[in-house]
Formats: sequence, structure tokens, C-alpha cells
Amino acid sequence: KISYDTTEGLVRMEVVAADPQVAAKWASQLVGYAEEQVDHLTQRLRADQMVDAQNGYDEARANLASSQRHLVELQEKFKIISSETEVGLLTSQIAGLETQLVTERLGLAQIESNETPNQARMDSVKQRIATLETEIAILRAKMTEGTAGGSSMAEVQGEMLIAQADMQTRQMILAQSLQSMETARVEANRQVRYLSLAVSPTPTDAPAYPRAFENTLVTLLIMLGIYLMVSMTAAILREQVSS
Repeated sequence: KISYDTTEGLVRMEVVAADPQVAAKWASQLVGYAEEQVDHLTQRLRADQMVDAQNGYDEARANLASSQRHLVELQEKFKIISSETEVGLLTSQIAGLETQLVTERLGLAQIESNETPNQARMDSVKQRIATLETEIAILRAKMTEGTAGGSSMAEVQGEMLIAQADMQTRQMILAQSLQSMETARVEANRQVRYLSLAVSPTPTDAPAYPRAFENTLVTLLIMLGIYLMVSMTAAILREQVSS
């Protein structure tokens, strides 16, 4: 017999058997079964959460591998490891050539300031200045203009930066997926609901059932009622037959 006490919020269970010890044994088994059912109430939900977390982690890892392959393909395509390094190298070369260009221009100005400048020396300086200007223009063109069948350094850097940013994002998503999977694993291994026993199953001192006096009294009343009904029916039949 199961009942619920709304005042105290307790579930009451009473087991009736011919022997109090048997009743207590059955009560213990029922409590064990109830504990098992309570433990499995959220097992499916926790298992589904673990499956979803594992699928999310696998997908994040596959996306990261795809992003890494794309970055490697760009490095092989453009034959550079780091676009920032290449840009820095070109920038330093341009800065060095511009320093030399300034020096040569100052030297040319000094030569031209003489009343009788050395024409051969002046032509040599002008040639070096023109060479430096041409080389600087070529290097600047590599920064912003693509060569025949090739890409400019700006385009290369843009594609590689996008690929690197995508890879970093995938790495962050993978880390979050791993953390979510670990959290789901902890939740799946933790029991979130418990069955608390206020009173352990105990046999009664004296059997409460069967209730001999009450049952005998009820039986006698039923038999008396049947006897009265039969007597009244017989009396009515006799009167009808005699009339």
C-alpha cells in the first residue's frame, strides 16, 4: 500500500504479508528497486548529453584539422611560411634601399654644388640613384601588385591572415567543446537524484493482518444479511403459493 503525505512530503509504504519478517524483506527489496529506478530517472538524459558533447567535440576537431590543412595549402601555394615575416622582410629591404637612396641623393647634391663638378662621378651617382629607385619600385609593387600569374603580398597576407584567424577560432571552439565534454562526463557519472529513507523497513511486533475480529464480524453481518434476504424471499413465495 502506497500513500503520499502532502503535509510532510513523504511517501509511505506498507507491505502486508503472513509473516512480519517476510513483509520486512519484501519492503527492503521494494526500497532497493525504488532506489534503482530513481537512479535511472535521468540516466537517458545524461547519456544523450554525453553523446551530444562527444559529437560536438568530434566535429570541432574535424573542423580544426580542415582549417590547418587549408593553411598548409596556402603556405605551399605561395611558398611562404608566414606572411608577416615576408612583409617585414620586404619592408626592411625597402627601408634599407631608401636609406641608401637618400645618401646617394645627398652625394649628388654635394657634387652638383661644386663650380666644376666631376661629370663622370655625377653620372655614376645618378645611375646608382636610378637603380635604387627602380629596385624600390619593384619591391613596393610586390607589396600591392601581383606579378604575372601570381598574387601580391597584400593579397597573400589577407588570405593567410583569414586562414590563421579561422584556425585560431577552431582551436578555441575545440577547447570549449573539450570542456563541455568533460562537464558532461562528470554529470553523467554523478547521481543527481536520491531516495532518502526516513524510516528503514522494520517488522511489526505483532501481526496487524489478518484482522480476525473485524473480518469475522464482517463475515457474520454478510451471512446475516444473506439469511434475512433468503428468509424474506421464502416467506413471500409461501404466501403467494397459499393464496
